[in-house]
Amino acid sequence: MTAGAPARLSGADDPHPEHKLAALSAALLLIYALQSIASYYRNYWAGIAGNRLIFELRCKLFAHLQQLPHVFFDRNPSGAHRFAGPERRAAGA
Repeated sequence: MTAGAPARLSGADDPHPEHKLAALSAALLLIYALQSIASYYRNYWAGIAGNRLIFELRCKLFAHLQQLPHVFFDRNPSGAHRFAGPERRAAGA
């Protein structure tokens, strides 16, 4: 390089810019592939964690219902009975 020549800062005069484009495209595809894999595993483990949480809550609710006295169920009928038609309620009464 001569004393008065400007330094090359850009690749505008590069004879093979398609090599850079191919490398950047491959890098971008690799990043997208890694992102997709990470997203899959994140969703997979989040689903497992959610199912475990729901299972634990249901187990605790069932255990709690098992501890309640019979009087509770006499005072609070099940939901299926509440939604029965009036003719069915009258027949059972």
